[in-house]
Amino acid sequence: MGFGYTFTKGMISNNFDVNKLDWKEIWGNTITGAAIGAAYGLGAGAGAIIRGTATLLSLSTAQSLVILGSTAGILNFGAGALSYSIRHKGESSYCIGQMISSAFGQMGKGIAVFGVGTFMSVIGLWKPMNFGNMTARVFAKQIITFGPIYFFDNLYKY
Repeated sequence: MGFGYTFTKGMISNNFDVNKLDWKEIWGNTITGAAIGAAYGLGAGAGAIIRGTATLLSLSTAQSLVILGSTAGILNFGAGALSYSIRHKGESSYCIGQMISSAFGQMGKGIAVFGVGTFMSVIGLWKPMNFGNMTARVFAKQIITFGPIYFFDNLYKY
């Protein structure tokens, strides 16, 4: 969940009073949402490399996949740590162990979404500028990623 969802949810639940919004939660979700989106896009790029329709510099397919997958994992690990830090800034409940757990949980979600992006690209669901295909892609992504994201959300609570 990114900025738009969290902001809208907060506005509705607080009778559209901006002063009552939980900005720590909004910015934390913005960071993790952006990292998830980046992992999905990196996965789509990995799928294009597997299909042979794209290359990453002059690297082999395996090297390209390792770089893209590692980037998705590291980016999401950092986003998880930063998101936890933003949400718990200035609180006595701030715990380095919980921050690391949050980072690993976010990394797990990022890797799962990277895999979904790769899969969807390989089977041909990732075709930019095809709006009928885009609708199918959005629904498929939500359905396929629900299980892993639910698992990692509940495995590492912040």
